[in-house]
Amino acid sequence: MRFRYVSFILAVALAFSISSGIGFAKSEDENINPYIAAEQLSQLGLLKGVSRGSYDMARNPTRAESVVMLIRLLGKEKEALRHDDSNNPFYDVPAWAAKYVAYAYANGLTKGISERQFGAGLAVDVEQYTTFLLRALNYSDEKDFSYGASKVFASSLGLFNGWTDGEKFLRSDMIILSFNALNADFNGFSGTLADYLVRSGAITSGAWETVTTLKGLSLVPRSDYEWEEMAYISLRSTDNFLIEFKNSLERLPDAVLVAVPYGEEKKYFDYFDIARTALNGYAREYQVWYTPGTGSMRISVTYTKGHQSLSYLKNPTVPVSGEIKDLALRGLKIYTDRFSAIEYDYDLAKAVHDYIADKLEYDTKYQPGSEDFDGPMNRGVATCGGYSAMFLFFMRTGGIDTEIVVGTATNNRGVTENHAWNKVKLNSNWYNIDVTWNDPITHSGVGEIVYDYFLISDNTLSRDHSWNKSHYPPSPNSWNFRKTP
Repeated sequence: MRFRYVSFILAVALAFSISSGIGFAKSEDENINPYIAAEQLSQLGLLKGVSRGSYDMARNPTRAESVVMLIRLLGKEKEALRHDDSNNPFYDVPAWAAKYVAYAYANGLTKGISERQFGAGLAVDVEQYTTFLLRALNYSDEKDFSYGASKVFASSLGLFNGWTDGEKFLRSDMIILSFNALNADFNGFSGTLADYLVRSGAITSGAWETVTTLKGLSLVPRSDYEWEEMAYISLRSTDNFLIEFKNSLERLPDAVLVAVPYGEEKKYFDYFDIARTALNGYAREYQVWYTPGTGSMRISVTYTKGHQSLSYLKNPTVPVSGEIKDLALRGLKIYTDRFSAIEYDYDLAKAVHDYIADKLEYDTKYQPGSEDFDGPMNRGVATCGGYSAMFLFFMRTGGIDTEIVVGTATNNRGVTENHAWNKVKLNSNWYNIDVTWNDPITHSGVGEIVYDYFLISDNTLSRDHSWNKSHYPPSPNSWNFRKTP
């Protein structure tokens, strides 16, 4: 007998996923987005934020911070932290930066403002940071360039591509110039700094190819310089839109940026506007923006609590609230206690169906949460959305492909209303299950469970249900109960 289980993935995943296809590259004449550059550096392990996705970009970098940035940019952080700083001549360096500064000084990457002062807390300007970068690229301010002409020399190397000089030199500027340095020639080496880092093992070629796919991606910055966690997908047709979009929601990004063929933004917007009902199990709301001719759409996501709970169980590093963690772990306990030892997929589907039909009552008051996972879990009441969300949670926890279908249904009084139910994949075939209608609200007493809408075909369900069949996997047959399981 095989036992079902939930696999907890504790490794920190990338903050975004990328699909092959149309890139987002912009011309060198256009500005680089500092948020993208920061995430690129972060994913390469060359930059650390102050919190999730926050890089404190709106203030001046200090000399100490600049040295730390340079050490990381060279892939030398571990080496620097092993450095003996007992001979450090500077007394004004804070403890957190002491080894970095000592290493940089010993390797000719930086100098002090005097014999005993480094000026660790002083702000750097563009010329000072440019000089730091040129030294990092193995150029000498004694042989290759002079301090007063460092910007001219740096410009010839491409360090200022896509960058606009502002009134003040900010950490956002430091990030852009640092990323550009990766694409600059590394002096004495036949290649760029990125090539050198790959060759030396500081970064992998795969990681570099991944982050360069996003170079120059256009986003609208937030005024407070707070990063929104983004997912990225690239499409050539609408055929895989829903599949790619669902996959992009695994880590609960705040928004998904979709690359589409240039000039076809409206076509993809219209498709998503119609198809979004097929994504009701993932989010309560989607907000979509596009600008003609940009080759991209931006979709902001407000997630269901059911999807957040499942995402947390799959990867506990995703950012969720304490409420979601509680829902997820309580749901997991129910699954473990009641369903984990069930051997066959059919038996699991029936056991989950029966548990929900027995456990829940239909919420005729339509209270908040009844259409999601929290109403059923917290109060034992649900609308059709809540029935479907709970079925989805337990089946996916057991590793069974399950979707929520949204359409309409006509009851025995001839009234047609919006409705939700499930599709579940058993033995490589998809079937329809409507737990709500198998738990009729007209009965009283012990609460009889029926199976009129259990593992049935699309044709059978279509007698009183209607939905856009092109947005869901087909269910050509009902379950053959004579061969169960």
